[in-house]
This record gives sequence, structure tokens and C-alpha cells, in this order.
Amino acid sequence: TNGVSSLSPKAFAVAAAKYGIGYDMLLVLIFSLGIAALYSLIMIFGKIKSWIRMMKPKSESNANNEKDEFTEKILGLLKGHKTDCNEDKSFDELQKFNTYIKENKYNSSLDPFDMLNRMAKVGVVPEISTFNCLLEACISAKNFGKATQLFMQMKELNSIVYPDVVTYNIFIKGVIEAINSGELVGLATAQSIMEEMKAAEVKPNIVTLNTIIDLCVVTSNTDHIWSYFENIGKVYQLQPDAYTYSIMLKGIKGTPIKPFFFEALFEHLVNYLS
Repeated sequence: TNGVSSLSPKAFAVAAAKYGIGYDMLLVLIFSLGIAALYSLIMIFGKIKSWIRMMKPKSESNANNEKDEFTEKILGLLKGHKTDCNEDKSFDELQKFNTYIKENKYNSSLDPFDMLNRMAKVGVVPEISTFNCLLEACISAKNFGKATQLFMQMKELNSIVYPDVVTYNIFIKGVIEAINSGELVGLATAQSIMEEMKAAEVKPNIVTLNTIIDLCVVTSNTDHIWSYFENIGKVYQLQPDAYTYSIMLKGIKGTPIKPFFFEALFEHLVNYLS
């Protein structure tokens, strides 16, 4: 061969004939190798950008009976809650519960409602961080039923906390894991989650959009993959990151490739890497 000059249609045809494979198959093979190389490059570049960000200073980030019993106890605590030196003790106790939940998040016997009742009995008022820890623990232990119950309770009118963007990110991740585990009944779709967040005035971040796109990939919802990708900048004024592009490439794999889709994605990639 003579380097790049030999990469002509005739040379491809000769190579295909020599190795006993079809010309189209050879092109698919070369294209797949190119995608794999591009994917590796994106992930490496993304890690470099993450390291750079880490060096910068971070800004401060902003079972019905069980539920009824818990709500009554917490509302009672809130009515008599005093703002004095006991708040420091209460905060310390809250952090102990949160730490315990995080350390036991893979324990399938950890019941979120039992944990909330235990907190109520000792006078500790849970915050959104506690609910998010419990939701993640349910998902990590593949207790998707309890995760859904907890998430639904947080959206009730008399809830002491309401889902924030972190809550939704955890829940979307849980939907994906539930689907991968074969539990498909009663789960929310990408569209319904985004509509619900809009109604609740919870603004998505790049993690939300990445996870929503991944949900579309997992459910083979190819019609919405590109629209959510475009909305990252157009609607939400966010920037795609390395994870965005790796998910998009995963979406291309095993699906019919539309020329405009690949060309537009490639153009975005060039801009991202430049």
C-alpha cells in the first residue's frame, strides 16, 4: 500500500475481495472502528476537562399508613420547632442519619419509611438531602417499588419537602435501572418526566438531560434523542459534556443511522473538542 493515497474505492474493493468480505461490510467495519476511536477520544478529553474543573473553586450548590403516620409526626415536629441552640444538635443528628443511609444504600432491607419514622421518633426533621439519600438507596438496592412510593409521597401537597433537580436525576436513573432489570410496568417516560419538571418549575441541569437522553436510548425512543440533544443549548442554555456525546454515540450504535443525524453530531463534536 502507499499510505493515504491508496484509500480509494478501488483499493477498498481489492481489500474486500482479498479478505473475502463484502464491500459494504468492509465500510461498516471501518466506520465502527472510527466510532470506537472517537468514543475513546471523547471520554479522554472529557476526563481532562473534569480535572481542570476540579482545580477551580466550586460554587455552593444550591404504603399509605406508613406515609400518613410519618407525615403526622413530622408536621407535629415542625409546629413545635424552635430556632435555638438545639438546631445544631438536630443538624448533627440529621447528618448521622444521612450518613447511615448512604453507608447502607445497597442493603435491600433498608426501608425508607421505617427510617423516616425512626427519625420522627427522636425528633429529627428530614431535609431534601435525606429523601434524596433514601431514594438513591432504594434504587441501589433495586427496591424500585419503594423508590416509586417515596418519590410519589414527595410530590403530595402535604409533603414537608418537594423533589428538586437532584431528586429527579436520581429517579430517572432509577427508571433506567428498573428497565434494564426487566421491570417495565408503570414507569414514567422521558416526555412525562420533563413535562412534570416543567410544571413543578424544576429546571433541568446537564445531568438531567444526559439521563433523559439515556432513557430514550434504553427505550429505543429514537425520535426524541436528537430533539432532547438540541434542547440542551436551545431551550436550557446548557453545554453538552463528554457524557452527553458518549450517550449519543451509544444511541447511534445498533440503530439505522440518518445522514443528517451523524453529520450534525459530528459537527457538535468538533466544536466541543476545539
